[in-house]
Amino acid sequence: MHRIGLLVVILCVISIILATASPFATLALKMRPSNTHFSPIIPYFMPPQNISRPAAALQGPANAAGPAAALQGPANAAGPAALQGPANAASKTSNQTGTGGFLSKGTINSLIRTPTSNWIATGNWSMSIDNGSISGFATNMTWYNSNGKASHTHEFSNLKSAGGTIQGKNIVINGFMDVGTNHRLVWKNVPSTISIQGGKTIRISMDDNATNHHFAGQPVFGLVTSSVPCSDVPGANMEVLPSCQK
Repeated sequence: MHRIGLLVVILCVISIILATASPFATLALKMRPSNTHFSPIIPYFMPPQNISRPAAALQGPANAAGPAAALQGPANAAGPAALQGPANAASKTSNQTGTGGFLSKGTINSLIRTPTSNWIATGNWSMSIDNGSISGFATNMTWYNSNGKASHTHEFSNLKSAGGTIQGKNIVINGFMDVGTNHRLVWKNVPSTISIQGGKTIRISMDDNATNHHFAGQPVFGLVTSSVPCSDVPGANMEVLPSCQK
């Protein structure tokens, strides 16, 4: 009986040893809940929030340059700036009025006051603008003093435009012209300004120093009696205008 008891004890010990070393015991240990972070099995069951790849995927759209650039595109695009063109555009100058032009003419009716006498001017003027450029300007005037005892002539010619504006019936031309007296050229390339207002009146101003103060620093005035469109290129619908080269 003593031997049988001893054998039972030995068998029990062997069973315990085999049970401990069995793969089923290992599986049981793996499935057993554990609160420790030092187990070599825990890294394989770490929560998804610690995995960097899904987090990067969430941040992708926020950091992506493509969609953001697409939203900013219209604000930075240069195209719409073209809409500001009319607001920022200057008035048409004398060389920007298109392919046509016009012929204008009128009378000189002016008065200049000097310390010694008043002078009354009468005469005619004409102007032609072709393709936005001055193609001709001339005056033919006679000046009489107020007591009727003296007279002389003045001629304006060879106007060379240095720029200006055309806004409907209002025209301003800056440039240089020659000034003659009694049909003799006296002053060349005199800085001058010719202004037509409302298609009704004309004002001719000359540099006072460049004309030896002859006009007492005062402009010459006149009236517009005619202004018609002109062109040297036939237009649509069989339109043929007077030549601007007259």
